[in-house]
Amino acid sequence: MDDLLEHRILELLREARGVSLPLRRLHGHLVAEAGPTVGTYARFAEEIRSSRAFLVFEPEDPLGDGRDWPPGVRHAYETALAAAGVDRGPRLTLGVPVTTPADVTPPSDQPHTASDARPAAPHDASIAALRASLLDIWETAGPDSSLRAAVATAFADCAEMPRLIDGTG
Repeated sequence: MDDLLEHRILELLREARGVSLPLRRLHGHLVAEAGPTVGTYARFAEEIRSSRAFLVFEPEDPLGDGRDWPPGVRHAYETALAAAGVDRGPRLTLGVPVTTPADVTPPSDQPHTASDARPAAPHDASIAALRASLLDIWETAGPDSSLRAAVATAFADCAEMPRLIDGTG
């Protein structure tokens, strides 16, 4: 993965003030910013999954097993969920401890000053602690797929916490 692209992903994860971001939404955002050089969603997802800086979680599908749904009905529900802003697809989080934007060293061709760092919200430390706790459980779970599935779902469920705490949701 390109260093500038990885740096931009790190910035977006930090700016989100949450524990994770939907992988598909992140890809769309990057394509809108940088154009087709980001690559297809499939290639992007593969590169992200192979990066040591990130973890990709697959939350349980709230609609259950896709084989149990008639295709037209399933598509209608997925469309309605997407229109409501619900994205239960793969989610991305940092696979390493969180640092503040001022602690991040950007690529040398991009100037960075203390004024570039966003102000911390009162709940940022709590969200960081929640993320760290979920990562601890993930690591401790080892091969326990049911516990890891629960952690993946928790990452998805916690995504909107900062917005709700801020009262913008």
